Order: sequence, then structure tokens, then C-alpha cells
Amino acid sequence: MARRRRGVHRKRFGGWNIIWKFVTLALMVVAVVMALILFFKVENIRVEGEAQYTEQEIRKAAGVQIGDNLYLINKSKASDNVFSTLPYVRKVRIYRELPSTLIIEVQESAVAGIIITPEGDWVLNAEGKIMENREPATVYEYTVIDGIELVSPAVGRNAEAAEEDSYRLEEMKDLLRELEVKGLLDKVQAIHLGESDMLTMEYDERFLVYLPWGADYEYKLRGLEAVIDKLEANETGTIDMLRSDGEVHFYP
Repeated sequence: MARRRRGVHRKRFGGWNIIWKFVTLALMVVAVVMALILFFKVENIRVEGEAQYTEQEIRKAAGVQIGDNLYLINKSKASDNVFSTLPYVRKVRIYRELPSTLIIEVQESAVAGIIITPEGDWVLNAEGKIMENREPATVYEYTVIDGIELVSPAVGRNAEAAEEDSYRLEEMKDLLRELEVKGLLDKVQAIHLGESDMLTMEYDERFLVYLPWGADYEYKLRGLEAVIDKLEANETGTIDMLRSDGEVHFYP
């Protein structure tokens, strides 16, 4: 009987030992959390990549300030705030640099084109995000896009088109992205989307370029540059790239 009681005593002691370990671990966790809250304060906010907006505008949009806790800042929410508040921002990355610096890194969008509507001129990037609404102009410094009707356009939102024009919008974005990647946006004066069987570019202030809907625009643009390289600097005309076999025709 005595031996059995000692076994019970050992079991009870072992149970208390496990409880004590959990309590110790919990106290350590609390101590670490309190240290993070008390000692890791934001003393410096550094903004990188800004051009369209000032550092103060970006900090205000993020909703962060000196004295905030470095580890309690909701980085995802702050990034979303910057992206939605400042339309020219394309990407946002927020990260910590110990012991006390918060870095807000932004990538701003370049203007890819302007869609003209009765409500004004809508400035958008290559992904179709509307970045600005301007008064109608007579001279444009960016690519003018026509032949498509936007539905309820608003600054900070992605452009949307009526159902019958949705494919035109997607094709427009595909073309703009390829032009941006190749650094050719500055060469395009206008993109006309009104035709049912093709889209048309006014290119390099010298050419009218015909492109089929659904084309491989990366391939077509390579072909376009190859054709232009073979022409004289003073030649102007129409470049027809509609043929499915890839053959290109130039008409002076």
C-alpha cells in the first residue's frame, strides 16, 4: 500500500511540473510581447520611389506616424490605403528596419493612355487603372485612345466597359502592356478601337499601323520595329500587319 501511495505522489508531482512549465512559457511570451510594445517604436519613416506624390502625402495615406509601435502596424492595411488613396501608385511594399525605422517603398505608374469621353479625359496606366480625370484638351502628350465606351469610370478604379466592348478593353490593355515593356509608349500617338476587325495605331508620327484583334502583340511589335528599321527616315505610310501568316505590307 505504501508503495502505491508513493506512485500517486509522483503522478501528482509530475502534473504540477507540466503546469509550471506552461505557466513559465506563458510568462516568457508575455514578457517578449511587452518588450516589443514598449521598446520598438517608430522613430523614422523613410519613403522610397516617390515621384508623383510627396513623402508627406504617402505617409498620410499609409496612416502611420512617428511613435507608432513598429510591430503592431498593420502593414497590409497601410499598403491598401496607399494604393487606394493615391491613384498613381502601382505597387506598395512596407517593411521594418530594426531597431526603429519603417520603410514605405512605392512604385508609381507611368501614364499609358488617355480615353476621351463626354465626362472628360480619363488617364490610365497599362493595367487599366484610372489615375486621373482631366478637362478635355486639344493637344495631348500621351497616347489618345478612342472607340470604346467606359462604364461608370472613377479615379482609383480599374476601367470597365460595356459587355459588348469588354474584349476591346482587354485587347487595349494587352497592347499597352507590351508597348510599356518595350519602351514604345512614347512612339504611339493614338490607338483606335472602333473597327470590328482590327485596331489601329498612329505610330512614330509617320505610320498608320493595322493590327488584328487577338494578336500576339509582343511578336507583332517586334515585326513592326523590324519593318521600320528597313525604311528610310523620311518614309511615311501604312503598315498592314493583319495577315495570319505574319507577312507585313507597307504602303507609302
